[in-house]
Amino acid sequence: MEEFNRKLEHALAELKSSKKYFYGTPKLYKLFWKYEIKLKPAQYENFWVNVIVLGACWAIPFGIIMYLIILIQGMLFGSFDIVISLLEYITWCAVGALLFGLPMALFAAYDHWKLGLSKWEDLG
Repeated sequence: MEEFNRKLEHALAELKSSKKYFYGTPKLYKLFWKYEIKLKPAQYENFWVNVIVLGACWAIPFGIIMYLIILIQGMLFGSFDIVISLLEYITWCAVGALLFGLPMALFAAYDHWKLGLSKWEDLG
């Protein structure tokens, strides 16, 4: 864990010292690090890990909101005309996760290239 923290400090310093562009560390990543989840900053993380993590961060709230809308509609109008199966529900959440996660992961990879950042293994 100590090596990860050292590399994380070097990575954040490298990002902050970049003169081109840096949008800050997302609060979600700070929450991961607080609970000692070893997740590298998005610019240093593997592409597919970014797709999964960033997509899940969108799909989970989307799924909850979609469920609440269907539930409220059923309570207001007295029927659940929009009945979807659990599999369809999960499928739509997964499609949404991919549609959000892929562009965000591409943006992080582009950011890594544009800023000329070091590889994670070479830090610290």
